[in-house]
This record gives sequence, C-alpha cells and structure tokens, in this order.
Amino acid sequence: MKFETLPRLILGSRSPQRRQLLLQLIPEDRILIDPPADCSEEQLDQVYEFPQIEKKLRQIARLKNEQVSQQSSFQQGDLLLTADTVIVCRNSLKDFRVLGQPPQDHWEQAVRDWFTLHYSGRTHWAVSAVCFRNQQGRLFEVTVTSSIRMRHLTEAEIEDYLRTRESQGKAGGYAIQGLASSFVSQIQGSLSNIIGLPMDEVRLLLQNSLNI
Repeated sequence: MKFETLPRLILGSRSPQRRQLLLQLIPEDRILIDPPADCSEEQLDQVYEFPQIEKKLRQIARLKNEQVSQQSSFQQGDLLLTADTVIVCRNSLKDFRVLGQPPQDHWEQAVRDWFTLHYSGRTHWAVSAVCFRNQQGRLFEVTVTSSIRMRHLTEAEIEDYLRTRESQGKAGGYAIQGLASSFVSQIQGSLSNIIGLPMDEVRLLLQNSLNI
C-alpha cells in the first residue's frame, strides 16, 4: 500500500536508509528531508535497563520532532516523522548496554570489541522509537524491538569487515542490509526496524493518525 495523496511529510533524519524505506510508502515528491539542526544526541551509555532504554529513545525521537517543528521548513499542515535506532546488547545477566554509532576517532577498535564481545555467537537487539506528528500537531509514538543472532565469527572475518569501513556511521557498527548480512543466523521481528525504520508500525501510524 502506498499513500499517494498524503500532505507533505517531513522526514527529520539524515539517514539515507530511512529515506529509502519511507519511499516504499510515500511518493518521493511528498517527502522533504530536514533533519534537526542540532545534531547532538543524548548519550545512553549510562542506561542499563531495557524499559529505561525504550523510554529514553522515545524522548529522543520526540525531542527531534519538536526541534524540526520549529525549523523554517515546517509549515502548518505538514506531517513530520522522526526516529532513533540503537543496538542493545546484554552487558551482564541483568544489565544491558546501548551501542550507538562508533566513535569517529577510534571506530575500528570499538567495532572490533563489539563484534568480539557482544555479537559473535550471541543475540542482541535493535530498538527504534518513532514519533509522528499529524496535521493537527498531535504526536503518535511507537517503540519496536527486533532480535538478531550472529553466528560465531573468526578474527579474520571481523578484520575483513572492518576493512570495508561499512561500520562507520552505523548504529551498532554494522549494516544488516549490507555485508554484515552474511554474519546473521537468525532474526526475530522487523528487518526494516533493524535497518532504521519499522515500516509496519509506520504504516499503522499513518493510517490511524490520518483516519485512512
């Protein structure tokens, strides 16, 4: 199903993956890309409980939505969609750890550690929060979690992947739609959520908020 007659929708994101996913639902001429002018994001490295991680993500997606709604491109009657996605791994028997984009100054070592300690032979989770603003300014929110299990990886496989530089700028340091797909042994839940935008939930948000 494609929403051919929607009002203009602003996608408040720099992610080319989110744009490509959204094009499955909305014609290109109805989408305007306008990410938040303030690109700094709240850090989640001190949040260790899953419900709190989800709550923080919703707050971040909502804050992005508020920021974009105050920018010059936003006009009354526009639709506005913002989202945030992180990778979550188990840090201990009780605690969880959030992995965002790898740090630019030492991304290789960070991603190497993530694959070795948290991905190889283990299950981790992709969590996305989506915030949608309808024409009347009402906000609709949803949080979606998918699980990913990777097979056991050799040191050589990890080093080969690092050399592709695909990790840079990716939540969790890899792209499941890219070369890292060969590492995945099982997925439970939404694949598009792992890429960055849970499309079934976005479709329902559009239908419910616009009474389609």
